[in-house]
Amino acid sequence: MTSAAAIITAAGLSSRIKMNKKKQYLLLDGVPVFCKAVSSFLSAERFKHIVITVPKGDIEYTTKLLKSCIEPAAVSMITLIEGGSTRQESVFLALQVLLPLAPEIVLIHDGARPWISIALINKITDFTKKYGACIPVINISDALKKIAGNGYIEQHLNKNRVKGAQTPQGFLFSEIIKAHRLAQKTDIIYLDDAEMYTLLKKKVYTIPGDPANRKLTYKFEMEEE
Repeated sequence: MTSAAAIITAAGLSSRIKMNKKKQYLLLDGVPVFCKAVSSFLSAERFKHIVITVPKGDIEYTTKLLKSCIEPAAVSMITLIEGGSTRQESVFLALQVLLPLAPEIVLIHDGARPWISIALINKITDFTKKYGACIPVINISDALKKIAGNGYIEQHLNKNRVKGAQTPQGFLFSEIIKAHRLAQKTDIIYLDDAEMYTLLKKKVYTIPGDPANRKLTYKFEMEEE
């Protein structure tokens, strides 16, 4: 069986949600948002280790939260680390933790996507094994416009050729860590790991994502629940 690990990024400052807690700690059905994501990965039963990146100074707090919402037997599978100043830096730090374990596959997921399904996790894992890299994508319902610096529309984009990228994004571990090392040599902040993977001149396979697998960004998204 292919060895797999997961990285869950929960080190963001949540500046856009404008609530009294970081969004990864907000409760959904009485469970912290990031714990919901962790539970799905544990339930998939495909991962030998999970690394969670958290804000600086929050290790003790997040450890208590985790212990309150997951089975005690699962605690040994999880490593909590302080993240960096960017998501990119946080993922690189998590990859360093996994390096001695040398998993074949790693899935990288946003801790602020609590509605991730086990089915999608398993599909990404399987297609990553087959193609080397795989991410879920969804259709975009809004009309897309490219805006010039002066505020006017510069181009009307064909939304049928553009998709929204979700997580988890899956990669062969040995390849994505190479991509991150290359990125360390540049001044570019990449939007996601799939973009960074292109530094290797390799293609990323896509599968249909899940509209329910949305990322919490603003306060009203919590109010809908």
